[in-house]
Amino acid sequence: MLPMTIMAQGAPADAAPSPAPVPIELRVSLQSADGQPITGEPIRLVLAQGAPAPSGPSWQDAEAGVRLITDASGATRWSTMAVLEQRQRRRPTNFFTQMTSAPQTTTHLAVGVESRYLGRPWLVVVAVDRLEDASSVQFEGLRLFGADPQGRFTQAAVQHQGAWQLPGVPLRATSPGHAVARFELARQGAGWMATLVLTRLAEPVVR
Repeated sequence: MLPMTIMAQGAPADAAPSPAPVPIELRVSLQSADGQPITGEPIRLVLAQGAPAPSGPSWQDAEAGVRLITDASGATRWSTMAVLEQRQRRRPTNFFTQMTSAPQTTTHLAVGVESRYLGRPWLVVVAVDRLEDASSVQFEGLRLFGADPQGRFTQAAVQHQGAWQLPGVPLRATSPGHAVARFELARQGAGWMATLVLTRLAEPVVR
């Protein structure tokens, strides 16, 4: 008779523990195309970590995150808890060096900012990675989402051949209406601080 093996109930012994949430302070500023602060502006901040949930609560929900109003310097501040992702990335340099360099572990954060543009709300999603040398790099481009009939920001803008197709806008635009002026992620005590300066561009030229 073969010996009986009894398996313990619960998670496998080699299962990695889930990352714990850590404190994070988001400092988000909104400015015009000429660098002037946009004051008294209602915006909404949300952590856009991971893929959107197909059902249940998601960072694409209209009421996810927190609603704030920019101050006299165009800034807002939000202290919350977040699970930051760890990724393997190569430092962006020239093509040969990037292909031959060893990947390093980065700390990844994605943030969504709801901002009005062209008379309607948009969810602008931007991401930053902090490298091992404490520098911050944006490996991913800006993503823009419009609201669907249920009010969730699931309608992605599409860039093609230098033009943008914005959801609900019949003609193509030359820009997504926003650009990142600065995005940095830094240690702050036992947690993190993220500093984002978002530029709202002038009304786009449509064609």
